[in-house]
Amino acid sequence: MILMKLAKFYIPLLLFILLKLSLEPLLLDKQLGGKGNPIRVTFTPAVDAQQIAKSGDQLIEFLHNETGYYFTFSVPSSFIAVVEAMGSGKVDIASMNTFSYIMASQKYGADAALRIKRSGGETSYRGYFFTHADNPIQTIADIHGKRIAFVDAASTSGFILPKSLLDQQGIKPSAEVFAMKHDN
Repeated sequence: MILMKLAKFYIPLLLFILLKLSLEPLLLDKQLGGKGNPIRVTFTPAVDAQQIAKSGDQLIEFLHNETGYYFTFSVPSSFIAVVEAMGSGKVDIASMNTFSYIMASQKYGADAALRIKRSGGETSYRGYFFTHADNPIQTIADIHGKRIAFVDAASTSGFILPKSLLDQQGIKPSAEVFAMKHDN
């Protein structure tokens, strides 16, 4: 009789403890930054995906070692896809260019918490016009009537600023295409 009373008390208690110990790691792992719910980071596809992947792997490893949190990273197909990933909740952190940030901030309330500081302490970047060495284009004005490739319609240094410069100077290329990455 006493054994039955003890069993009625201890068996449910024992089952509760076992259940709690079994489920607790699963529940804790679902917290943002846990192994089962890593922090999702995305990068603007400005250069070759393999180069970004190498840098991304190093960054993810560094962040994990420094914080103990788990991270994953991705590189969407376009600058706009980074903005939309932020807006749709598919990523938690994004490394993006200036224009993409402005769009993400205005459209989805994204907030900039960090900015890149390059070697030498530089915190800004610039765009360049490139041409083949044997091409007769020597000045910005020489682009008039020629074909030009920009990076991406949402690239600050690869489209918005250079296109604005051409427009301000009345320079009209014969054709404009998008290469989608700076190194293309």
